[in-house]
Amino acid sequence: MEQDYMKAAMVATGGLSGGISSTIARGNFWDGFRQGIITSGLNHVAHLVAIEISLDDKYKDTRKAYNKFVREGKYIDAVNLVIKAFNLDADVKGRYTINVVNKANADGSYEAWMTTAGGAFENQAIEINRPVFTNDWGFGGVVRSIYHEFVHVFQKSILGLKV
Repeated sequence: MEQDYMKAAMVATGGLSGGISSTIARGNFWDGFRQGIITSGLNHVAHLVAIEISLDDKYKDTRKAYNKFVREGKYIDAVNLVIKAFNLDADVKGRYTINVVNKANADGSYEAWMTTAGGAFENQAIEINRPVFTNDWGFGGVVRSIYHEFVHVFQKSILGLKV
């Protein structure tokens, strides 16, 4: 029960943040509130949808193939396998490009693991930083994260949201 209140509070906070930001930018509070609620709500749903992937035996063969691609350094093949196996781009086919990059800061740290860039109603560019495949996220974490980026593609290219 307490966890449900926390989830509702997260979504509501997203709405308040959007409304306040809109007001600061001399926009309409309720327009910002609505966009904030939509964005935080969809983001929350994105995390719930794929929660069981790494534990489910029915994905064992996909997991094995994914791990083989990663061991061989074939990261884009691993990404394409995941997209196809879980139909992650079902609602946004043709609305994105996806690349694996290796963008480290001078000190060797990484600012972003995955990003989605592009304007409202435009095709989006997803970049996945190569260390995603060698950190401790595991198969399920990578699948959830790629799915999360497709939520952003949908929000931006289909709904026209600025997230």
